[in-house]
Amino acid sequence: MCEHLCGNQELKYLKCIGNRKGKNTFLMEWNDETVIMKTWKGNRSEFQDLEPFAKTDEDIVLPLETFREMVKTSINVSLGLKINTGTEDILTKMWSLNFHNFIKYNHDKVQSPRLTAMRDIWSLVQQQEYVMLMMLQKSKHFPEIFGTCGHYYVLEYTPPGSELELRNPLKLSSKLAAWETRVKIAQGMLDLLQSFRSDFHQELHLCDAKGENFGLSHDLTAKAIDVDMAFFNKKLGEELLVTRSCSQHKDCHFFDCKGWCDLKTGNCTGERINNNLQVMCEKIFLSNLENLYHGLLRSPPFSVARKIKTALQECANPGNVKDPNIRFKASVKIHRKLRKILSSSLR
Repeated sequence: MCEHLCGNQELKYLKCIGNRKGKNTFLMEWNDETVIMKTWKGNRSEFQDLEPFAKTDEDIVLPLETFREMVKTSINVSLGLKINTGTEDILTKMWSLNFHNFIKYNHDKVQSPRLTAMRDIWSLVQQQEYVMLMMLQKSKHFPEIFGTCGHYYVLEYTPPGSELELRNPLKLSSKLAAWETRVKIAQGMLDLLQSFRSDFHQELHLCDAKGENFGLSHDLTAKAIDVDMAFFNKKLGEELLVTRSCSQHKDCHFFDCKGWCDLKTGNCTGERINNNLQVMCEKIFLSNLENLYHGLLRSPPFSVARKIKTALQECANPGNVKDPNIRFKASVKIHRKLRKILSSSLR
């Protein structure tokens, strides 16, 4: 994307839409379409450089196989699992260009093409969100990455829309979207959750399930647009929910991912006791203190109002547990029940 950004300037800056915890997010225009440009850190110097590993004044002397293993290790640590790219070279998979063609054919354009390529890739694989998105590009529930330039990456713009973006939860929306539209959004969210439960080698957990962290494509396909707090099963259990001592269950929580304390040993078990569907029902489908007047499935038609209310309450708090720090997994059965009720409400 560097040519579009710095050369013909087809990639144009519109405005900065986020600078949170060092992550820079820009709204851009490219080929008459709105896109997003992101980076975890604004300056390349803030990333770990390759210099400690081997470098001369002219080019990097780090063996290619060593660098390839460094990239794989970095990805494994980021995702908490061993990756398998098949016959595809990991350096090309994690970059927007063919690594070998770039270093072979760009000596007249770039002073040190091998060093440039390695530095770009190394800065990108240090960004957990970029790694997650690149490895899951085959899924329709993540925004498409169009390319990279240095440590920046450009991706599809799929905003949450007014029904999901709840930055001001106390402000009542003056215009309530049609029930049919909200049902289609909810069905799309349920599709996403089913995919995250069954389409990958491990379940993908969303530990920050705010409405604004999901986007909608033109056909209302739901996409996870902020995956800084998304973790596969192994990483969540081994590194996030088990790394602390505890005296109560909430000591083991990691944001929306609720853990469990073994009160006899005083250690977190590493088990997540709730799941994505429970959080979705509680925080997005229903109205609550964080989401006042903005529950996606608020104000349903009278004919299904009681059924939807009962199903959502069962989903948001399975077993009707009084302790707000304990929430158990919403079942596959309630997932199917919600789908059935939502479909019937459109007839």
